[in-house]
Amino acid sequence: MLRPREALAFGLVHKVVGVAELLGSAEELASRALELPDAGRQATKSFIRAELSQRWEEGCAAEAEGAWEMLSKPGTVAQLRSVLKRLSRRKGTPPSSERLS
Repeated sequence: MLRPREALAFGLVHKVVGVAELLGSAEELASRALELPDAGRQATKSFIRAELSQRWEEGCAAEAEGAWEMLSKPGTVAQLRSVLKRLSRRKGTPPSSERLS
């Protein structure tokens, strides 16, 4: 991991400030960013978020596939059926095995 001054030297950051100046510096930067045209700011945000968005979508697809595999296992289906059956009973109604005929 780079130290702040190293990140500055490599051009990864534009400015390094101390803790006491951090909030003021961040507010100043945000104010300047808000002075830029909306279209430019929007394009910049889209560019910055593009990789994360793509990785997130890929992760969602993989997660859905894995979740379906787990949810479709016979043991999981039986457990879910049991829970749904229990939740679908009216409040105060005993399970069918406890009802009087």
